[in-house]
Amino acid sequence: MRAVLARLAVLAVAVTASVFATAAPASAGTCLYFDPWCNLDNVSARSINVVNGWCNDADDTPVRSNTWPTGCKGTVTTVAGNGGVGYDQDAYRAEAGCVTKGRKFTYRLWGEDLVEPFTHDLTWDTVGLWHRFHDYQRIVIDSINCYTPSPSPAPIVAPRNLRVAAVTPTSVSLAWDTSTGLYYRILRNGSLLAVVGTGSYTDTGLKPSTTYPYMVKACGDDGGDERCITAYINATTSTGSSGGGGGGGGGGGTWPGSRNDLNSDGKADLLAVYTDTTLVWYPGKGDGGFWSARTLSNANFRLMAKADLNNDGKKDMLAVYEDNTLAWYPGKGDGGFWSARVLSTANFRSMALADLDRDGKVDLLAVLDDYTLVWYPGKGDGGFWSSRVLSTANFRTMALADLDGDSIPDMLALYNDYTLAWYPGKGDGTFWSARIIGPAGFSHMSLGDLDGDSKADLLAVYTDGTFAWYPGKGDGGFWSARVLGSANGFKLMAL
Repeated sequence: MRAVLARLAVLAVAVTASVFATAAPASAGTCLYFDPWCNLDNVSARSINVVNGWCNDADDTPVRSNTWPTGCKGTVTTVAGNGGVGYDQDAYRAEAGCVTKGRKFTYRLWGEDLVEPFTHDLTWDTVGLWHRFHDYQRIVIDSINCYTPSPSPAPIVAPRNLRVAAVTPTSVSLAWDTSTGLYYRILRNGSLLAVVGTGSYTDTGLKPSTTYPYMVKACGDDGGDERCITAYINATTSTGSSGGGGGGGGGGGTWPGSRNDLNSDGKADLLAVYTDTTLVWYPGKGDGGFWSARTLSNANFRLMAKADLNNDGKKDMLAVYEDNTLAWYPGKGDGGFWSARVLSTANFRSMALADLDRDGKVDLLAVLDDYTLVWYPGKGDGGFWSSRVLSTANFRTMALADLDGDSIPDMLALYNDYTLAWYPGKGDGTFWSARIIGPAGFSHMSLGDLDGDSKADLLAVYTDGTFAWYPGKGDGGFWSARVLGSANGFKLMAL
């Protein structure tokens, strides 16, 4: 009872203070809660920068800067390590070159306070990231581990003596001379097959008497960024029985990260549009996470998706503007895009891209304003043929990927009542009946292989802004969520 009365007293003080306090910016006012709320406790061995203020009262999106940006409210101070306390603070900075771990405590009137562990891994970044917290929250910094100076990288040289070591009717074996400190990415037709540390690889599940183009990329660290040098070779399988064929080749899967890759490193990348219309690119790490955002431009988009629409091996962006203009942005293959090509107008509620009829061309699936689900077969040149009406679809959003390992794109749909359902694809542009997965409080979701196991994973933003990754099982389901952070500032996202 005492605990409940104490919490009610805190609430009463907070409400009274908020009613009678003089007008002041919400991002730099006096804390409305009793100690320790609003504080940052630093039990790590290193000091940390904090500030009583913020840049945008309505937006909690982390701010990328090594200083406190001009125009933001507040003054930067430092909280010493080994037990230092920053009283009545609003933000802290995760330093570039460091891994910062801690816990965020959120006040609850009833029951236990919410405790959320966090990790800010900026090991390879050169710019820090400011993170906001609120009056009803408290931050504890547990550890700050920095990795400077970085170890000297190995010289990056192209794979030497790349050769075809052996072929069968259904396989190709490649070999090359390795260099110390490097790892190798093997790609066929621009799609990642595997990452290896040795000088050989066998690609299986191929067709007889067929020529395949391969790239072997020698990769290493270059000043905190991955850099690769590529060698090329073609290989032709021998004549004979196909032995039943196979799916992904080498990886044994059907939805490699290269399907969602913007910069040709074989890892699934994320595009996002913030609520202020900033378009950003988050390069994928290949382990379920992402590197810090790279700002591309302003984008007044209502919908967004990405895929290779013109079969040039580079991922393009398809966007619907707020005025319903449908536009195609050809990809450059380095994370950026060429200027828009306007296609038509599009009264879509939702849209997704995949090759639904297995003709080698990416198709468009859309839900119209009247909840009609339609399929637009792709032409392979950035455009689409006329629509085919499939059904009525009371969807809030949807995404496409092969979820069950049969090499056919499936549909994951979120109904307006927040029920999540899986529709297995037939491979002809249509789908089998829905399999209900369960309730899902998502505001955004997208599908892609985030951890390099060739199974499509689910990336989701909850309605409360929590950013989570669900690793795919490869059978239509997903493993439990891994919380990545907060994505309150996202208006749109696409893998």
